[in-house]
Amino acid sequence: MKRKEYTPGKYWSHTLGSDLEDCHRRIYYRVYASWGGWSRDSDEASRFLYTLKVSDNLPTYSGSLVHEAIQAIMQSVRSERRLGTKEQMLARVEEKMRHEILYSQERKWTKLRNPKKATLILRNHLLGQDLHSTEVDEYIQRAKDSVSAFMDRFLPKFLEMNKEDILLIDSLDSVEHDGYKLFLVPDLVTIRPDKKREVIDWKTGMNPNVDQIKAYAMHLIEWTRREKSIDLDPGQIIGRSITLLNPDNEATVEITQGHIDESMKRIERDIRVLKSLHEEGLKKNEGVFQKTEHTGYCEYCIFKSHCDTTPY
Repeated sequence: MKRKEYTPGKYWSHTLGSDLEDCHRRIYYRVYASWGGWSRDSDEASRFLYTLKVSDNLPTYSGSLVHEAIQAIMQSVRSERRLGTKEQMLARVEEKMRHEILYSQERKWTKLRNPKKATLILRNHLLGQDLHSTEVDEYIQRAKDSVSAFMDRFLPKFLEMNKEDILLIDSLDSVEHDGYKLFLVPDLVTIRPDKKREVIDWKTGMNPNVDQIKAYAMHLIEWTRREKSIDLDPGQIIGRSITLLNPDNEATVEITQGHIDESMKRIERDIRVLKSLHEEGLKKNEGVFQKTEHTGYCEYCIFKSHCDTTPY
């Protein structure tokens, strides 16, 4: 049987959309220059860029552990498995974080054939930098506070809900559009007592993201049509971007057809730009992907260590 050939690109995600807005060179590093870096046969630059791509910074890693913990709790709720106490849950979060940060610090991932198989690669450790213990403690506490806020404010309602009304839990999915895969991952979708669908996105930062919620609503309409053979009206969807540590900043949106159209227009605009870069990108033509003129975008770029931040 002939082995399937894969090529880079031909997908869209929120991360890629943000990259397009910030800096096209970041697209080059993320999609093309890092391609093949999972193989020991890859060149040194591709290997390094791929390792950067799959690495994490401490705030993002802390947030991912919160999402993982909430996902596990909600899966237990839906399957009616026994939940531990809040103290047990928080202790598990801390234990896991300390264990995985130590794994990264000891650079055990350097022995792996594929960096993506690593338990955790923190960018500081990849770049030979230490993390101060107080910074580690701070983000462990933020993760625990976030999980605690979820269990105090939201879990009681979910425990009382009909389990069949918990539709999706952090479910990776994609839809096809114009030759591109659109990757969309709503954190939670439930059916409310008024029969409206509620799309929830948990935020461990201080600000909500309304654009993300609109795209998730669009995904929910496609998913409902595909999986349930039901045409869901946008007016039947409520979107909530919930800032766990900043309850006063939650954003709630009653979805309209205008929101769906707006989200699709943004995605189609992004795809047009990606298509214009794709053919040259396949040749790894770095010059096609212009750097940003706004160096402020460089500060938190995962590829900053590899890229001369002087724009041209």
